[in-house]
Amino acid sequence: MTKKDIENRQDIEKLVNHFYGKVINDSTISDFFGKVVPIDWSHHLPIMVGFWDFILFSTPNSYMGNVMNPHFEVNALKKMEPIHFETWLSLFNTSVDELYEGVKAEDAKNAAHSIGATMKYKMKKLNEPL
Repeated sequence: MTKKDIENRQDIEKLVNHFYGKVINDSTISDFFGKVVPIDWSHHLPIMVGFWDFILFSTPNSYMGNVMNPHFEVNALKKMEPIHFETWLSLFNTSVDELYEGVKAEDAKNAAHSIGATMKYKMKKLNEPL
């Protein structure tokens, strides 16, 4: 059976909810989403939907934040290691593949790879001893 591609904000919302369902149950990264930082899911999930809406569809004003700053703050509380980013990416890619296929689905996975690689690099540098 052929899956549809990511076509709109509703598809992104479905993906984000599916993905974070995996995240909160993953032993490697779930601590970041509740124990290290209390998460208000009713606030966090719409921000993530807006972020991916901006990434995939360039929707104006859908995300106005700085993606790195919250991660720097979390890293100050608990060091983010390469395995955390690798797990995040694996869960994201699996979530995309379970729900969608097509150009935008591949764009989402490619963007996640770039974002994860950049964050992994910056956190590694930040966490290195001086």
